[in-house]
Amino acid sequence: MLCTTVGETAVELLNARAGLGLTGVSALMSALLAVVGPVTDARFGPVIDGQCAATRARFGLPEYAPVALLVAGS
Repeated sequence: MLCTTVGETAVELLNARAGLGLTGVSALMSALLAVVGPVTDARFGPVIDGQCAATRARFGLPEYAPVALLVAGS
C-alpha cells in the first residue's frame, strides 16, 4: 500500500511540476521499473504429501476445516 501511495504521489508531482503528461510520466516510470526475485523465503512452497495433515494435527486444527493464515513481519 505504501509503495502505491508513494508512486502515485511521485507521478502526480512529475505530471504537475515537470509537465510530462501521462505519456511522459508513463515512459519515465517504465524506465525506472525494477523486477526483483521472490520476496518470500524458499521454505514457502507447495505442500508435500502428508505435510498438511501433520501441520493441522500439530496445531490441533480440524483436518478439513478452512483455515485463515496471516503472515506478517519485516
